[in-house]
Amino acid sequence: MSTDTKRVNACMLPAVIRLTGLHLSRPNLVASLRVCSLWRKVLEPLLWQTLTLQNQPCNHIPRQPTPTLCLRNRHHIRHLVETGSNSLLKFLAFSTAPRPLRLTSIRVSLLSPEILMIIQQNVDTLTSFSCRSNRLRRGEADQEAQALWHRQLFLVLEMVPHLTDLAIGPAVLIDPPATVFSKVARSLKRLELDRVKVADRSWYDESTQSAQAFSALEPFPKLETLVMVWNDLPPLCQLELIRKAPKLKALTWKRGTQLLVQAWLSSALPTPASLTTLDVAHSHIEDGDMAQILTMVPSLESLNVKSSPFGPQSCSQLLEHHAPNITVLEVSDCPQVTSTMVMTLLSSMPSLLRFSSNRVDADDIARPFLHTLRGETSSSLAVPNHRQPSQSLESWTFRSLDFVPARTLLQLKPDF
Repeated sequence: MSTDTKRVNACMLPAVIRLTGLHLSRPNLVASLRVCSLWRKVLEPLLWQTLTLQNQPCNHIPRQPTPTLCLRNRHHIRHLVETGSNSLLKFLAFSTAPRPLRLTSIRVSLLSPEILMIIQQNVDTLTSFSCRSNRLRRGEADQEAQALWHRQLFLVLEMVPHLTDLAIGPAVLIDPPATVFSKVARSLKRLELDRVKVADRSWYDESTQSAQAFSALEPFPKLETLVMVWNDLPPLCQLELIRKAPKLKALTWKRGTQLLVQAWLSSALPTPASLTTLDVAHSHIEDGDMAQILTMVPSLESLNVKSSPFGPQSCSQLLEHHAPNITVLEVSDCPQVTSTMVMTLLSSMPSLLRFSSNRVDADDIARPFLHTLRGETSSSLAVPNHRQPSQSLESWTFRSLDFVPARTLLQLKPDF
């Protein structure tokens, strides 16, 4: 006895439809809603997962959803992105609809009462918040208003138990820095500060009283990434942020890097034991000082020294202490970096995945590698071999090899 079995169309399985939707662009995702009712039911939450609100009026932008559609699909929205001022925020913030927002991330360019209201409505689900813009607001009244909103922001964020990612700037802090950052210290894993300063200039006095005040800063038990870009925070506060993060893995410090060097070399600030990523691009750390720092970092995997005095001493210490572990190296615009130095770095780092350098001649670097691959062993063309004998050049796994603006390796292929 045989029974007829219905063939299952894979395109009608919800799991397959959802997986397909994850790989579709937004226009194609909108078009897919018209396939059938099942596709619309499965793909509509993906379409509304991120709500982007742009400044109004603005030309050459996709048509934005109406307030009715926003309220109807607000329970699908997980990520809110706002650039500029948008009237739809009022509908989202002050609506009394029964199905509330359940946002996990908010990224805005300007603080407002509506944004603070939305944060308060999502304190149980919010994990990431970013308020970043290109410049401070013009006008003294606008700057004072933003400073007050930032004060209120940290009071609200103190109630968010699962906040792991915070990025702010430019901003002016009215309250003492130790008081401000202690409100969000317990759960943060990533903290980004860009052009943040303190209104009260007395905190910039490196006196014993100021040092004691900054030492009261709460520890960051989970902080792994700290990004400080062109900050005007008090120097002692910047050092204290690093000191209070025992699990720090990645440090980016643009401006104030000389302060970091002095603190590390004088042992006033211990080097984080778990630090694997160091970004001090556009700094003025001397070659000798950078060499000493490289000996103090236990296990470095990523280094960015773009536009810095990185030179022979630093290169030697980098090869001696971290060559087997380096996966990302950025040495662009370093005047002391030569073609020979780059060739030595490339041939000594078996784990390197991404490398960027200029101010060198790609021919001087590429031709020796190509001749080595062809088996030629001329001493004038041989590549310095700092690798293990079993590791050939063919086993390298470069994802990015950048010698801009010099000629690239592919241009030398006909000679190979």
